Amino acid sequence: MNKIPTKKSGFNPNWQIKTLNEVCNKISAGGDKPDDCTTEKTEENQIPIFSNGIKNKGLCGYTKTPTITKPALTISARGIIGFACVRYEPFFPIVRLICVIPNEKLVVLEFLCYALQYIIPQGEGTSVPQLTIPNFKKIEIPIPPLDEQKRIASALSKIDAYLENTIKLIEEKERFKRGIAKKLLTCKEGENIPEARFKGFEDEWEIVKLGDICLINNKSLKENTDKDYKFKYIDLTTVKKGIINFSNDYTTFENAPISARRIINKNDIIMATVRPYLLGHAFIDFEAKDYICSKGFAVLTANSNIEMKYIYQYLYSDDMAKQIKSRLVGSTYPTIRLSDIKELKIKIPKSIKEQEKIGGYLSLLDKEIDNLKKQKELIKEMKRGAMQKLLSGEVRLSKNAFNENI
Repeated sequence: MNKIPTKKSGFNPNWQIKTLNEVCNKISAGGDKPDDCTTEKTEENQIPIFSNGIKNKGLCGYTKTPTITKPALTISARGIIGFACVRYEPFFPIVRLICVIPNEKLVVLEFLCYALQYIIPQGEGTSVPQLTIPNFKKIEIPIPPLDEQKRIASALSKIDAYLENTIKLIEEKERFKRGIAKKLLTCKEGENIPEARFKGFEDEWEIVKLGDICLINNKSLKENTDKDYKFKYIDLTTVKKGIINFSNDYTTFENAPISARRIINKNDIIMATVRPYLLGHAFIDFEAKDYICSKGFAVLTANSNIEMKYIYQYLYSDDMAKQIKSRLVGSTYPTIRLSDIKELKIKIPKSIKEQEKIGGYLSLLDKEIDNLKKQKELIKEMKRGAMQKLLSGEVRLSKNAFNENI
């Protein structure tokens, strides 16, 4: 948990520090799921049931009778710990969800939500495996005057609105990309013509094997490599759906994992061979001098006049997913073998220009999505900074703060 700001760290001495037990009328845990629970709202079941989940803000069904009838705050106590949500309508909480009804004379509901978001960072941490009611009641929060609580909550809600809008844009862009990719990469049934294509292209497509158009694992570090050779290492855990979480740290051949062997170059594709259904693939669009990846990847290099961005996008197609799934071996860590990777079939335009058009367009959409995700993280960081300054009293909001920038 984050520590409450103190006088030494900028805490406003005119504010009080109180425990949740002192400022709340009721703190309770959710009960068992009711027997009459339905997944959809019905004529009889109109009351939402909330759990500790994040999806749909924890909504998991409907029932007849609420157990919480006043505006309240819920906090997930296990699993994704610390997910706090304001509930204005009557509802039914179930296990692993803590419910809080504040004393409105002491604390504003929305302010309390932000205070707890700051004090209990959301996550699946091991340091706080669960929140219990006795310990939860002892949590201390700063208590500014009520009108200042409202201003703080209003300011932070504006950042939340910006964040939620960005998340919505990401979801819309990802949904659009999935839809257009399917049309551009999928041929009509019984034909070698895609469902949708750019103007100016009319030739039929062809079916080729990956091993016929790409060199696979073309270059690797040899065992007699200089032990002091320095490089940056990409392992399976650092790649997720096209995004490589780079480390700026170098390692040496002597100290690197024994799996650090695959040499990569610009315009290569690294394709996860271990649990490939997690889509740990990436297109190398940068100068990759002194980058080495794990043997858990297959490195694909063009050996003919092929647009590799098109090949990369095809790896995410439904057709490729089905082919890979049918060739997996092993149960704990399902793997696709090199010999099977070579046999994977790809439907591809005969025209290199059409390959470039499709690969370039879908890659551009990926870039836009990536930029939105980076923007989302910047907004989250901005919110954390604002919460720290506002909840400590380091930054005070005037009465006309609603029209001011923080």
